[in-house]
Amino acid sequence: MDPDHFEARIPEVTDRQQWEARKNELREIALNSAGLWPPLPKTPLNPRVFDEKRGNGFRVAKVYFESLPGFLATGNLYRPEAGSGPFPAVLSAHGHWQYGRLNNEEGGSVPGRAIDLARMGFVLLSIDMVGYNDSLQLPHDRVKSRAQLKADQPLPYEARLFRPDFAFPRAELYGLSLAGLQLWNGIRAIDFLVSLPEVDAQRIGVTGASGGATQTLLLMAVDDRIQAAAPVNIIGATKHPGCRCENPRGLWRHTSTIELSATFAPKPLLLPSATEDPWTHSFPERELPIFKKYYALYGAEDQVANVHVTAGHNYNAETRAAVYAWFARHLKSPNPPITDPDGVTQELKQLGDLRVFPEHILPEQALSGQEVIENWIAQSEKDLQAALPASPADLPEFVSTFGKRLAQIQDVATGLAFARARWPKDPLTLVGLGRCGLLAALGGAVSGEADRVVVDLAGRNPGLDAELLELLPVASLRRAGDLRTAALLLMRKPLELVNPGASFDRTWYRERAAAVGLSQNLRFRESTSIWPPDRFLVSDKRSQFDR
Repeated sequence: MDPDHFEARIPEVTDRQQWEARKNELREIALNSAGLWPPLPKTPLNPRVFDEKRGNGFRVAKVYFESLPGFLATGNLYRPEAGSGPFPAVLSAHGHWQYGRLNNEEGGSVPGRAIDLARMGFVLLSIDMVGYNDSLQLPHDRVKSRAQLKADQPLPYEARLFRPDFAFPRAELYGLSLAGLQLWNGIRAIDFLVSLPEVDAQRIGVTGASGGATQTLLLMAVDDRIQAAAPVNIIGATKHPGCRCENPRGLWRHTSTIELSATFAPKPLLLPSATEDPWTHSFPERELPIFKKYYALYGAEDQVANVHVTAGHNYNAETRAAVYAWFARHLKSPNPPITDPDGVTQELKQLGDLRVFPEHILPEQALSGQEVIENWIAQSEKDLQAALPASPADLPEFVSTFGKRLAQIQDVATGLAFARARWPKDPLTLVGLGRCGLLAALGGAVSGEADRVVVDLAGRNPGLDAELLELLPVASLRRAGDLRTAALLLMRKPLELVNPGASFDRTWYRERAAAVGLSQNLRFRESTSIWPPDRFLVSDKRSQFDR
C-alpha cells in the first residue's frame, strides 16, 4: 500500500506435507536473502568472558567472541548466582532502544529481563546489534552509531571504530548486509551458549522486541536448536519491520513476518502484542487465528499463544512477566517465574559500567571494518569456487542448488514460458541485447526453457564489481555465482557470448565448459552486430513472431 504497509495475502495451507515443503523453501529464502548461503564456515569463536560482578541472585560478566574472524560480537552474560546446571539458556536480542542492550526504562528494561531470567535459573546472553554499544567495527546507521559516542567526552583515537552508515554496495553483491550480519551473530551466539558447560543445549530460547523481535523470528526460521521463542511487537499483517537490519534484500517479497514465524510450529511460540503498537494492535483477532491454523496442522494449537497488553510499542513489565511464565513452562526453569517484575531495574547502579569496551579500545585480534568486509568477499569467492562442478557428474547437483538462487528475472522467464506454450515443438532461442544481455542470461538460466541462448555483453565485463554494480546491482548475486553460474546452467544447451569486454576472462568459461564436458556448447563471438538474427529464428515458419 506504501513503502511501510501492505495487505497480507497468506498462502492457504491445506495439509502438513505441503507446509513442511514450504517451511524448507522459506528457510532457504531467508538464508539466501541474508547472504548466508552458501553457509559460512563456523570459525573458532575465541570467546572471552571477564569482569564478572555479582548481584542479588545472579552474576553478570562482559563477553565478546569472534562471529567472523576478527569481527567481535559483544554483550553481557548473565548466570544464576549458584549451581552448576545444566541450566536452560536464552538469547536476548535488543531492538532500536536508545541505549541498546543497556536500555532501562518502563517501556523496556533489557537488563531487567536478563536479571530476572538469571534469578529464575537461566543462563542469558544479551547481545549487541551491529553498531550498538560495544559493536564498534561496523555501523548500524549514522544516527544510531553516533548515539553510542559521547561528543562532549574526548576519547582515544581508535582506527577500527566505524561511524558512517552501513552502506557497502560492492560487499552487498557478495551477500554482506546489516540484516545478514546480525542473523549470523545470532547463530554464532547460540553456538557460544551451547558451548558453555553449564548450559543444556536442548533447552534454548530466544526473545526480543521490535528489531529484537525481527532478529528472533529470523533465528527461529533458520536455527533448529531454538526450542521456545517470544518475538515481541513486530509480527503484523499490514506493516513491515522498519530498519534495514530487519529487511534482508528481497525477503518480504516472498513471505511475511507471519508466515516466516509460523515455520517455528509446532514448537512453543508466545506472541506478545499491544493495543497501541503500530504492528500488533489487532493481533488477537487478526494474526493469532492464522497462527492457530498452522499449529493445528500438528495438533499443537496449545503451543502458540498471545498476550495482548494495553500499551504502545514495548517490552514492559507486564509483557516480560508473560514471557517469563512461557519460558519457565517450556524450558523448565529451575526456579518459578517472576510474576511481578519491576518496570525499571535498580541493580544497574550497583553493577557499574557493563560496557565491554567503555573506552572504545578494541582487543588486538579485532580487525577494521574494511578488513572484515574484504575477508567476507574473499570467503564468498572461496565458497563459490569450492562449489563449482569439476566433472560432468558434479553438474546436476550444482544446477539443483545454485540455479534456484540466481536473481529471478521475472519478465524474461514469463516471456519464455509464453513462447514455449505457444510454440511447444519449435526451437526456442533467447537473445539478450545490450544491457539486457546479462538479464537474459540470468532469466534464461532460471527458466531453463530456451534451447539456445545468445548473450550480448556489449563490450562489458560483469566479472568486474564496478561494472556489475552498474549493470545489475542485486544483493548476493556474486555469492550465487552471477554470470558464471548462469553460463554453467545455460551451456547444457548452445550458449553464445557475444562481444565480451577486453578484460573478460574467456579462459575461465572455456575451462569450466571443458571440465563438465560441454565445450561444444560454448562459443564466443567478437562481432558487435548480432542483428538481424537470421540464424536465431524461433522456427522455420514465417510468422508475425519471426517478423
